[in-house]
Amino acid sequence: MVKNEVKAQTFTFEAVMALIVLTLVIILIVLAIPLTPLTSSAANVQVENALESYGVDVLNVICYKSPAEDYSPMKEALLFWNGETMYGGIYDYPYSSRLKNIISETFEKEGIAYNIEIGYFEPVTMSFKTVYFVWNGYPSDNAVTVSKIITLYDTDPTNQGIKVFTFDIDGDVSNLYNVVEVRLTIWRM
Repeated sequence: MVKNEVKAQTFTFEAVMALIVLTLVIILIVLAIPLTPLTSSAANVQVENALESYGVDVLNVICYKSPAEDYSPMKEALLFWNGETMYGGIYDYPYSSRLKNIISETFEKEGIAYNIEIGYFEPVTMSFKTVYFVWNGYPSDNAVTVSKIITLYDTDPTNQGIKVFTFDIDGDVSNLYNVVEVRLTIWRM
């Protein structure tokens, strides 16, 4: 009888030790794998795809000119922009309120950070230049960028805004003045 009791105690001790070892292994595995929101995963890809779709939609809205308006909110803000980068959001200046309201309602209330860059051809060097329209800091690794082209015409207000930095690309041949690229970069904060 003593032999069987010793065997039973040995098996129980082995089982308890195996349970402790397995528990420690599971704890080590859980601690060794970083489970952060920025971990590359299928969920992260879905977030980036959703952000890109959201960015395209917002860019389409701010660049859309309805028949009742003279200019889209983005073009209107660019035509009266003084060329200085706006840090932390869109400043109040003439004709910027429509763009500011849309951006505030879509990005700022949703906790989405954004930068808006403007690309255009410089008249002197004929090189493509990019300047920040709005700067909210460096984007995170999961940021997405979408862009759209805005056409400027000879009939748009002159000697102010973005037209000061660009030039009449075809002279007086047509009503086309130039084109600018609006690049929107968004990321979750």
